[in-house]
Amino acid sequence: MIGFGAPVEELVELYEVTLVRQGITVGEDLKKQIHRLVEIVGDSFGEVVTVRAPSNGNKLMHAALLLKDRWSAHLLLSLNNLECRGHNFAVLGMCSAIKWVKNQGCQVFDFNGANSPNRSDDKHSYGAKALLYFDISFDSNGCH
Repeated sequence: MIGFGAPVEELVELYEVTLVRQGITVGEDLKKQIHRLVEIVGDSFGEVVTVRAPSNGNKLMHAALLLKDRWSAHLLLSLNNLECRGHNFAVLGMCSAIKWVKNQGCQVFDFNGANSPNRSDDKHSYGAKALLYFDISFDSNGCH
């Protein structure tokens, strides 16, 4: 079932499980940052698109935390419950997030991390492009 919003504790738990699986410890500062992101979403600057499994006690299977401006949306967190592997909850969640962004009138969906070689294959399956997101040049007057 597609939904919007989730208790921040559920998001922190999914985030923590994801990072611990990669050997990364989630400290209190990082948990506070997730709380702050959820507050920003609550201030109408984005959305948390969720997929729950009604047949599994309405368990949170996927969450996409998006921040948006007038023209673009930015995927800051894409969290998957380990139980969702092989059941397409993540695909349903990502497609739902893209649809939400389109319905908001945004022209750009920024996958944030499509340049990451180890974890971007899923993002590329939705059409993400690896692009240079900054360009720095130097001349006699400094950098621009």
